[in-house]
Amino acid sequence: MADQEDELQKARRLGMDYLAGADRAAQQVRQKLHKAGFSGEVVEQVIAEFAEKRWLDDEGFARRWVESRLEKKPAGARRFAQELRGRGIEPEIVERVLGEFAGQLDAEGAMAGLLRRQQGRWAGLEEERARRRMLDFLRRRGYDEEGAVRAVEQVWKEMQQGENE
Repeated sequence: MADQEDELQKARRLGMDYLAGADRAAQQVRQKLHKAGFSGEVVEQVIAEFAEKRWLDDEGFARRWVESRLEKKPAGARRFAQELRGRGIEPEIVERVLGEFAGQLDAEGAMAGLLRRQQGRWAGLEEERARRRMLDFLRRRGYDEEGAVRAVEQVWKEMQQGENE
C-alpha cells in the first residue's frame, strides 16, 4: 500500500510540474504520466484529483488556447478543431468553444488582415499565380473556402489600387 501511495505522490508531483510549465489538456497530462511509466489506475486517479481541483479543465484550456492562437497565429475553425482534437479535447467541447469564437475564426476581415500582413509575398506576381497562392495560404490556415475567395478578391483589389496610386 505504501508503494502505491508513493507512486501516487510521484505522479502528482510530475503532473503538477508539467502543468506549471504551460496550460495543458487532461489528455496531455495523461500521456505524460503514462509515458513516465505510471500505472493506468494511478494516472486516472491523478487526473480525477486535478480535475476536481480545477487544475485540469479541458473547456477552459480550449478557450484560452483559441484566444491565444487568434492573437498570435490566426487560423480558421477547421484548423483549430483539428489541433484541439489532437490535444485530446472531446469533439463536443471543441464544437462548443469554436462556436463561441465563430465570428472571429472565419471572418473575412480576419482573413483579409492576414493577407495584408503578408502581401509582400505576392507583390510582383502575375495575377492568377498571386491569387492562387493567397488562397492556398488561407486554405492551409484552415479558413472556409467562400470567405477566403472573397478576402483574396478584396486584398488583390487593394494591392492593385495601391500600385496605381
